[in-house]
Amino acid sequence: MKKRLDNMIEAYGKKAQGYDYLARVLTSFAEIYNYDYTESSLMEDGSFYNEKGNVVRKDGIIGRIRAYYENSNDFVKWFYHEPIFSILGEKEFGFVVFGSEDLLYGAELISLGVRILEALGLRDLVVSLSVSKENQEKLCHDLDYLDISYELRDDLSSMEDVYFEIHQKVNEVDVCFLKGGSLAKQSESISGISKGGFYLCGFTDTLYTYCMDHLFLDQKLLDVLITYQTEKERDHALYLTQELRLNGFKSEMIFRTTKEEIRKNYPTHYVISVKEEDILNSEVLLVDFDTNEREKVNEMDLISHLDLHI
Repeated sequence: MKKRLDNMIEAYGKKAQGYDYLARVLTSFAEIYNYDYTESSLMEDGSFYNEKGNVVRKDGIIGRIRAYYENSNDFVKWFYHEPIFSILGEKEFGFVVFGSEDLLYGAELISLGVRILEALGLRDLVVSLSVSKENQEKLCHDLDYLDISYELRDDLSSMEDVYFEIHQKVNEVDVCFLKGGSLAKQSESISGISKGGFYLCGFTDTLYTYCMDHLFLDQKLLDVLITYQTEKERDHALYLTQELRLNGFKSEMIFRTTKEEIRKNYPTHYVISVKEEDILNSEVLLVDFDTNEREKVNEMDLISHLDLHI
């Protein structure tokens, strides 16, 4: 069996569903706060990481810094969510602002991080700040106006004038979910140009691990499940499934099986049992899977009938 690369995760089943939910939450916040989605190259020049040759990207920030200085001199707000090859080997997500040194964007990113974690069901959040003397008053003023509680610390490791962590401490367990700060010094070390910017970043797997119990995952519920038995019924089921999908209904087709098997593997609102005698009459047998109510519906009226009841 071919092995995956070390430090690269695989998500399927419930974990994949959780990852998908987190991605949709992050994207929705990016839209609300007006951050444009971006992608970066999978391979990087190893010199960015003091290594020889090319390497798989190890964080999401460096690619954005390079992209900004190569393609833009304007003010931009960017969002990303992509795999990285690090010790953690996870998907990293982040929000970056380039082209402004105004500390209000640092406050905005802190607020954004807190709101994301709260939306995922996390409470007892703590914002820890490490801020240079010249920036402290202005940033704290903005956070007060945004109703963000924080603590000032001088023991956080960072090369930047502004650095923050958003973490949760419950039963003596302290977990850092998000970090961020200014980008001026990091930008200068990579591009040779010092220009204002701020960032916020975190890891999908960390959020999944600690937020899973709070995630409002959609039940994997079909609108209509279509069953068949004979070859002729199969062909007609294939046609009906396509028609339903083209009209916006979440549909699947399977060989006829037991109710218990359907409830286990294909939870659904309705089941259509395609039968040869009904095909001749241009009808379908529609079964409400919750009430077991059955009715014959003319195929011409099926879409409007489902529109009315789903």
